[in-house]
Amino acid sequence: MKLNITRAPFSAPLTFLAVCALKKPATDVNAFEEFLCLRTARLGWYSGGGVLGELNILADGKPVPYTYEATPWEMVIKAADGEIRMSFEEEGHLRILGRGLTLRVDMPKQIFDEFLSYGQQQWQIATLKFECKLLFSLLSGKADLEDEGIAAKDLPKAIIFSGDTWEATIEEFSPVYQPRKRTESYQACVESAYNRFWAYANAAAEGVPERFLEAAHQAAYVNYSAQVSTGLIKGRVMLMSKNWMNSIWSWDCQFNAVETASYDPEASWDNFSSPFRTQHETGRLVDAITDHIFSDTYTKPPVQGWALSHLRKAGILSKDQKRWAYDHLLKMVHFWYDYMDWDHDGICQYNHGNDSGWDNCTYFLCGAPIEGPDLSAYLVLCWDELAAVADELGMHTAAAEHRARADEQLNKLIAHSWDGDHFHTYQSGTHNEMDDCDSLLPYLPIILGDRLPKEIFNKLAADLQEENRFLTPYGLATEHVNDAFYVSNGYWRGPIWAPPMMFIIYGLAKGGQTEFAADLAERFCRNCAKEGFCENFDATTGAGLCDRAYTWTSSTFLILAKHYVKP
Repeated sequence: MKLNITRAPFSAPLTFLAVCALKKPATDVNAFEEFLCLRTARLGWYSGGGVLGELNILADGKPVPYTYEATPWEMVIKAADGEIRMSFEEEGHLRILGRGLTLRVDMPKQIFDEFLSYGQQQWQIATLKFECKLLFSLLSGKADLEDEGIAAKDLPKAIIFSGDTWEATIEEFSPVYQPRKRTESYQACVESAYNRFWAYANAAAEGVPERFLEAAHQAAYVNYSAQVSTGLIKGRVMLMSKNWMNSIWSWDCQFNAVETASYDPEASWDNFSSPFRTQHETGRLVDAITDHIFSDTYTKPPVQGWALSHLRKAGILSKDQKRWAYDHLLKMVHFWYDYMDWDHDGICQYNHGNDSGWDNCTYFLCGAPIEGPDLSAYLVLCWDELAAVADELGMHTAAAEHRARADEQLNKLIAHSWDGDHFHTYQSGTHNEMDDCDSLLPYLPIILGDRLPKEIFNKLAADLQEENRFLTPYGLATEHVNDAFYVSNGYWRGPIWAPPMMFIIYGLAKGGQTEFAADLAERFCRNCAKEGFCENFDATTGAGLCDRAYTWTSSTFLILAKHYVKP
C-alpha cells in the first residue's frame, strides 16, 4: 500500500510531526518544484501550515536528485547509490536510517526561537510560532551544525546527518521533553509500525466490499495517522487533517466518532466528547480546538444527537458515559433555545455561515441571522436522543418531556418553514429570504427520515433525484449546478461535501428510500476511491478540492462503504 504524500502526509498516531511534499517557486518564475519538509500540526490551521524545516538530500556534500516512496509504516528516499529510510516509533518520534546519503534539515529562523545543546549529540530547538519544540538526536554516524553564530544564540541554519551508515531521531514535543522508548533497531521500528497500522486498517475496513477495499485502507490511514492527544485535546482524537486543516471542529469530529464506534470504542468516545470538554457555562460549544487554543467566535450545528445515537446503539457506552453525554447534550440544546432564537418564534438561528458549518452558503447572502430548517431538524434528533438516553437511565418522566419537545420542534419546523413544496430558509425576525439561489441546505431535514410526514419526505427525495440540479455522477452538489451562484471550487456554493452526503443518505435509508440511498453512497464512494479523501469535490468533474486528506471525508466513506452501498 503506497501513500501519496502530496495528499496525505507521512505521519503516525500520537505525534504532531509529519513529512510531506510541497511546491515552491523554481528558478523559472513560471514553474514550481517539489520539496520534502517537516511539518507540525500544532496550533491547528492558525499556524499557516506548520513548516518546520526543509529536508535536503545530499551526496558528497552536494544536493542530488532523488526519488521517494511512502507507505503507512515507512518512507524511503533513494539517490545515487544510497538511501534514507524513516519510520515512526510507537510513541510518535521519527526514526531515521541513512546509508551513503546525507540528510540536511534546513530550518527557517523565527523570532524568539531558541537553540540548546541538550546532551551529547542532541540538540533542542524551540519555535514560538508553532508552540512546539524539536529534539534532534544522533544515534550513530556524524552530525554537524551549519550555523550563523550559535554563540549569539541564533538558530543553526541546518542540522546535517551523514556517514556511511547513520541513525538519528527527531522528536516533536511540548512543553517539556520526556524520554521516549526506542525499539532495539530501525528494522524493529518498521516492523512494529507495520503491525500497528494493519491492525487498525483491517478493523476499520471490515465489512467494506472488495471493490472499495484498497480505498478503505487509504481512508483508514488518513484517520489512523490523524490521531493526537495532548493539551486541550483529551484522549485520542482525530485532527481533521495533518495538512493545514489541522484542528478539531465541534461537528467535524462527530463523523469520526460514528465511524470508529464499531471497532475502537475508546477513540469513538474521545471524538464524540472532545467538544464538550471546553463547553461554555451557557451550553455553547466552541468552534474549533487545537492542542493549545480554542476558537469560540462561532459555534457549529448541533449534530451531536445524531452522533450519540450511533454510539448508544453500538452498545459501547457505560452508564456513566451515558449520564455524562446526557447532561452535556441537554445543556447544549438549551443554549440554542436560550441564546439563538432572537425573535422568540421557537425556530433557532445561525448568526453566521460558520455557525451552520456551511460557511459561505448562498442563503446567508440576505443577511444573518438565518433560521435554517436543518438546524431545527438537528434539534429534533437531539431531543429524540435525549429521550432515548433518559429512558435507558431510568429517567422516564424526563424522557417523556424530551419526546414532547421533539414533536413540538418538528411541528414548528413544518408550520414555519414548509410551504407544501419545499423548506424555506428565512432571515430571523424579518423572515426575508434569498429566493433566487438554490442551495442543498434546505434539503437536510430529510435526515429525519420517517420522522417526517410521508408527503414531505417523498417530495424531498424526488427533488434530490433530479439530475443536474444537485445530483451529479459524484454525489450531491451544495448549490444547483446551473444557477448563477454555482462556483465549481466555491466551498459551500457548489462542491460535494461529506456531511450532507452522510445526512441525506442516512435520512433516505431511514425513510425507506434504500435504493436511492445506496446509489448516492456508491457515487460518493466511487469518487473518493479515485480522488482520495479531500475536503470537498468539484460537483461536475469529481476532482478533489481544498485539503486533500480530511478525516470527516475518510470517515464518511468508511461508514457508507460498510453500511449503505450494495455488496
